[in-house]
Amino acid sequence: MPTSQKIIAFIILLVSLVFVYWHLTGNTNDQAGSNQSQLPNPAAVHCVEVLGGIYELLDAPAGQLGVCVLPDGRQCEEWELFRTGTCRSPYATSDPVETVEVASTSAELAEQVGVGFITEAVEAITLDPDPQTLGRLYDTLTAQAKETVSLETITQDIARFIGVQDMPDLGVSVEDLQVGSDTQMTLIVGLNYSGSGQTLRAIELVLEEGVWKVNRVYALAPEQDKGGVGE
Repeated sequence: MPTSQKIIAFIILLVSLVFVYWHLTGNTNDQAGSNQSQLPNPAAVHCVEVLGGIYELLDAPAGQLGVCVLPDGRQCEEWELFRTGTCRSPYATSDPVETVEVASTSAELAEQVGVGFITEAVEAITLDPDPQTLGRLYDTLTAQAKETVSLETITQDIARFIGVQDMPDLGVSVEDLQVGSDTQMTLIVGLNYSGSGQTLRAIELVLEEGVWKVNRVYALAPEQDKGGVGE
């Protein structure tokens, strides 16, 4: 074979090898990038699996914003919650914003769920809540409780479920938390009325599929003229 043909053949072989190498390394990088994009967001995992919350992405002026909705309804900026354990509003501005410590124990989390439930339940009865609030309220119930509360008629059903008709104008207070076991607790709350004193309710909380939920609500003693309807 003449020398010129050998040179041409060598050049063709070299170009082919370069092309094959580029193709292989390009695919490897693409696969690595794809795998990286599928890595779980640790802040989102912490929100859902550790705190029992709901992870949402919201549209913001600077782009999408990750928000953790805790079982008690609070909305927290995901990374602040993950890194420091405090719930900072995702809508916070440069002005000072109060931060609230997130529950660090199962008992504290159960208490948050109970207080959040009774507060939203009373509001659902006396105000005009949005569908998202009603849906969250319904999701707080156990499967057993949902047998007596329907999402379609939740306002009326919740009134019967908790036995309260009027909004406590002085708010809700936590009176006691009774720990029955690792999966069952009872939260005693006071519904406080300026004209008629306090109505006590016991909220039975159970751990259902790893999430604290409300199983039933009952009065501790017969009540009269306290804004509630005793059992």
